[in-house]
Amino acid sequence: MVSSIFDVFNHFFLDLQIDSIKTSESELAKKNINAIRKILPNTNFIVVFDRGYPSIELIHFLEKNGVQYLFRLSSNDYKKEREFMITEDKVVKLTHTNPRLTKIKKNHPEIVEELRVKKYTSSRIVLSKLPSGNELALMTNLPTEFSGKEIENLYFKRWEIEKNIIP
Repeated sequence: MVSSIFDVFNHFFLDLQIDSIKTSESELAKKNINAIRKILPNTNFIVVFDRGYPSIELIHFLEKNGVQYLFRLSSNDYKKEREFMITEDKVVKLTHTNPRLTKIKKNHPEIVEELRVKKYTSSRIVLSKLPSGNELALMTNLPTEFSGKEIENLYFKRWEIEKNIIP
């Protein structure tokens, strides 16, 4: 398994982690972030993730470490929370339900009680339509000073990494 953090504005890799195929993408992403914290102490940055990364556990890690994030959600991610959105840009509560806590407990039992007491995680979801007509759903902790369109544009900057690793 390979995971990297790529600076989309300066067009270079800041960190690269290689581990067993059994290692989860989220665990490698945490290693990337910890490495960046050592390389660039006291530097604010936004990590842009593709589908497959969003989880209450990873959001918990990012927020505890003061990292701003932007995830693309798959069609099934936080579907219940998205159904209740009345606008295309809304802060939602990701409730720490028993099934969610049970899933987290498998890999991170040390944080389950803290999450149980906390009851929910707040995160902002921005919805828009792609040119194909499909829904684009993004989740972030960026403040509302960033418009939904700015968040969408920031997400598409992540394609710079695809241009740099795919021949």
